[in-house]
Formats: sequence, C-alpha cells, structure tokens
Amino acid sequence: MPFDEAGDISIELKNFIRRHIHSIAILDVLFFLKHREYKAWTPQEVSVEMRSNPGYAKSQLEELLNLGIVSCEGAAYRYQVSDSDTTIDKLEILYNTRRSTVMNYIYSQPIDNIRDFANAFKIKKD
Repeated sequence: MPFDEAGDISIELKNFIRRHIHSIAILDVLFFLKHREYKAWTPQEVSVEMRSNPGYAKSQLEELLNLGIVSCEGAAYRYQVSDSDTTIDKLEILYNTRRSTVMNYIYSQPIDNIRDFANAFKIKKD
C-alpha cells in the first residue's frame, strides 16, 4: 500500500521520492509515458501532449532515462519495465488519491539538496 498504518506516505515511497522525484512535472511525464508504453515519444511530442516547452520535456525524459525508467530509441523515449515498477504503481495510486500530499512531500524536501546541486555549478575563483 502507498500508506503506512498512520495514513502517511509509506517509507518505501518516501525513499523513492527523496532519491528520484524532484518535481511534479517529472511525475506527470512518467505517468504519461507509463500509460502510453505502446509508443516511443519524442521530446517534441511529449511537449505538445503535456503543453510544455520541448527543452523542458527533453530534460524530464533524460532524467527518467538516467533513472532507468525509460529507454531511448533514437530520438524517442519509451517507458520500460524496471525494478521500480511496483513502487511506481504505488506512487501513482498515491498521486491519484492524495495529490496534495505528494506535492507537499516533494516540495518540502530539505533545501540542502537543492543548494548542494546549485553549488556544483558555481565557478570557483583561483
């Protein structure tokens, strides 16, 4: 189940979100591809369907590719079965039933992770 005995997000899902999910947009792209695995989608096609910028769609697809959740077929991406399928199914149930809970959890993650990421791109003076 996506919930623990207290009705909170399960530890399994909290860990998955903490490690892999940094925005609602990536969940939307993930679930979009999951329900359309019959076809490989280009970033342009995803951007049209999701009403987003093609560059942003590509970055979301690349992030999912790096997680091993999608595969790349030339310039297109397709959802692929992975070790995370059961967790992704539970996350989708949670997202569909308690969207605000998932959103709050994603965006309440420690700012240190964001700061560490941003610091990786700082240009150091010699």
